[in-house]
Amino acid sequence: RVFQLISLMDAQLPQSSNEKVELAILWFLDQFRKTYVGDQLQHTSKVYARMSEVLGITDDNHVLETFMTKIVTNLKYRGRCEPVISRTLQFLNDLSVGYPFILVKIEAVKFMLQNHTSKHFPFLGVSDNYSLSDLRCRTVFYTALTRLLMVDLG
Repeated sequence: RVFQLISLMDAQLPQSSNEKVELAILWFLDQFRKTYVGDQLQHTSKVYARMSEVLGITDDNHVLETFMTKIVTNLKYRGRCEPVISRTLQFLNDLSVGYPFILVKIEAVKFMLQNHTSKHFPFLGVSDNYSLSDLRCRTVFYTALTRLLMVDLG
């Protein structure tokens, strides 16, 4: 249901946004990752069987694509919501550490590597009232991208 909710909420962007729901979704995705992504028994898992029936998500590569699409969407459209951006970037960082070889093949990651400016990701823009947390967000973003770029370059 959470994966369906993601699709519904992202389809309504940029008009609607609910910080608490976004944070809850990010928490769920992180817990799902810890439990089911990279799981040796994923092919026998009832979760993947059900997700395949309902959503067409058949394996952890497809789940990672969904995660990265959500990350890019949050970074593009929730740029002024610091808690959501911060949590999204932490999730990106965790993924870049755990699954770099898979992530570099995903279109959303290629998009981030090619378009890493404030034009595409508003939280990267410099404003008159920038804070230390803005600088931390930029650091986490570019650290994760650098990690993925190094994998891509070999």
